[in-house]
Amino acid sequence: MSDDDLDFDEIESAFTFLGDNEGGNDYLDIASKPENFKQFSRKYFQDKAVSAYKYTKHPIQGPLLKQIWGDEDTERMLAVWYAIVRFMGDIPSDENDDEPMDNLQKVQFICNVGITRPNTRDEIFSQVCKQLTENPSKPSRARGWILLALVCGSFLPSEALLGVLKNFINNGPSKYAPFIMKQLERTIKNGMREHPPTACELMMCFKKQPIKFQVHFFVGSHDVECDSQATNQELVVQCYDHAALNPELGLGIYIASPTMDMMTSVSSGYSHVLDTIFEYENLASQGNDWRLVAAQQPWVVMLRKEVFAPWFEGKVNIDLIYSQIMDGLIRGIYTTDDDVELAALLAQRYLVKFGNKLNASQLLDDLRSHPVAGMQRHAAKDWAELATEAFDAREYYSDSVSVEDVKIDVIQFARSRWFMEFSRRFVHVSLTLDAEKTMENVTVFVNGRGLYVVGSGVQSGQAKYSDASLHILFSSMVGISSTSPTHHGSQIHTFTVSYVSDNGCHKAKFVALAAKKLRDFADQFLRGITFRSKYCMATIDYKSPGTNSEFLSFSQGDLIILPKMWAEVEEGGWASGICERTKKSGDFPTANVVILPSLFRPSSATLDVFREYVKSIAPASNDEL
Repeated sequence: MSDDDLDFDEIESAFTFLGDNEGGNDYLDIASKPENFKQFSRKYFQDKAVSAYKYTKHPIQGPLLKQIWGDEDTERMLAVWYAIVRFMGDIPSDENDDEPMDNLQKVQFICNVGITRPNTRDEIFSQVCKQLTENPSKPSRARGWILLALVCGSFLPSEALLGVLKNFINNGPSKYAPFIMKQLERTIKNGMREHPPTACELMMCFKKQPIKFQVHFFVGSHDVECDSQATNQELVVQCYDHAALNPELGLGIYIASPTMDMMTSVSSGYSHVLDTIFEYENLASQGNDWRLVAAQQPWVVMLRKEVFAPWFEGKVNIDLIYSQIMDGLIRGIYTTDDDVELAALLAQRYLVKFGNKLNASQLLDDLRSHPVAGMQRHAAKDWAELATEAFDAREYYSDSVSVEDVKIDVIQFARSRWFMEFSRRFVHVSLTLDAEKTMENVTVFVNGRGLYVVGSGVQSGQAKYSDASLHILFSSMVGISSTSPTHHGSQIHTFTVSYVSDNGCHKAKFVALAAKKLRDFADQFLRGITFRSKYCMATIDYKSPGTNSEFLSFSQGDLIILPKMWAEVEEGGWASGICERTKKSGDFPTANVVILPSLFRPSSATLDVFREYVKSIAPASNDEL
């Protein structure tokens, strides 16, 4: 046995919470039960022996399932078998092994094979279920059910085995089967993992308790619960229970190292929180007992403003976002080479901390005690002079300037100045432009302005606007298609963004494992802009029925300005507006216009390209109106 093995007495007592009445869970009527594991084995196992589906202490000679196996897969499945029986304690670990695996490493090896090689998943489930069938050893059974819970939280079996597996679980230990079933159902709901289980997951499955930790967000912290399938949004929703937080688009969970020198957004990377935690655990687990790693949780979880919406989101969470910006200035996350901009930020920080009365010595002490990135360009006293000038220029001495106003000014500046830093990043994307130019392994930044494509040679955490080889602004988009798999059964999906520029209409085809997340997030912003827009363009000429008519006449390409947002236009196919060219107002058929995705009056250049675009649209006929 390896040194980290859970004591058998501990496992024996743990079996009490598993429930010792295996086979006692008749959740389903016997007559309606799906195929059981014994029947499945007779149908799909290579070995047709009566006992082929039962527990054994003897080595298997090859994979259990009869399918086409390559030599490497055969060897791999035998290695998985030995990892399973050693984890369950059915055979001792090989003491002659130069690098013996601890329990966590065994679990990670087993699950990683299933995650990375889909054709092995049914085999892994079959091997675990076989060792749990008529197993005479309580400690071995306890370990086996814990292993099955971890596997169910990592990946899914095929449809042919799924019903059998559910039946098998339902007839397992009365107190533990519901926990495993929840793991399986959560994987069905949230999708398969990209990394194998973490140390805290192994402890979670042994204790049958959720993983608990604090999420920090500058103005407070909140205790959350997490399982194998927890997602970014699920943790964000839990945090909304904290009194200092309000629901807001663009908040995200980040995992960081204890020293805060590394930080990763969960929503920009993997679908599951623990896939990101896995990478940080790995950094701390070298040479450490997995139980110690599980107890210490060598990572920090934070809630941060990840991306600003294209529209102003109001005053909710301004304390959190302002504090994040100021912390980012100190850490060098947000930087500016412009002395005037930096001096203004220093003046604003002073007002928020100390109020409207500027004290020169207090300002200088604060600058020396809490320097920000970029201050190395000048001496502290020089920055004090620049900050004082900024303070005076903005008339911050006036009591009419509130702390809240200044915080909002800082946030609005950050929205504009650091829009690339406030982006959701999607990595490992392939892009084809107009079915001709293809860019592989790019990173797509989605922010309040649009989609920015950065090549593989640029580190995504350091990318600037100038690094973008292509940007597609929301104000130029005419549509985003739905996603579809690249081929039947593929987990890689594709979608297309149509947009206009001064040289015509274009189509950008995106292909990625996270294509659905990328598409849905971009579409959420585009739809939000469209619903809030008050600007539309005529796609055809339209003449009102009479000279004194309440209807609006316009020509193709005219800009029509609405008195209210497009989302507030009454249903029924009619809207009211003003034709900018004629200055006349009236009602018009909505089928004769296209809404422009803009929160402000579009520029002349944007209007020109949309005029060319509407010429290419097949217009609705008057008979259809």
